[in-house]
Amino acid sequence: MSAAVSDCPVAKNLVASTTDVLAKEVDRWSQECQRFLDWQRKEVFGTEPSEDQRSRHEFALGELLSAGSILTAATSAANFLDRRAQQIVRDRMTQLQHSWAVSHPRMSADEAQSFLAEHFGPLS
Repeated sequence: MSAAVSDCPVAKNLVASTTDVLAKEVDRWSQECQRFLDWQRKEVFGTEPSEDQRSRHEFALGELLSAGSILTAATSAANFLDRRAQQIVRDRMTQLQHSWAVSHPRMSADEAQSFLAEHFGPLS
């Protein structure tokens, strides 16, 4: 009598299901990024922000960049199956890095205004 052969305990669709979970997290993170960018435009770039606003801005931007770094690593893997999510992460990281560059300027205020107008349109 032969011994029973057991199935491998690893799901066959593990990569696909992990990709689905990460893609949903990318969408959630992207929505957070958009809310932050909208707030930033109105409250930080559209006015003279208070020290508290600057502090909140720097913290939130740092959090979004950190989460984005994690998502970049995950979505950059060769076997990550969702190219749409991968592109979203790339695009948002570019926006966030620009926000960091503008809010931690190595440029004059006039250069910053010119940059904002070029990339985000006139302030309303």
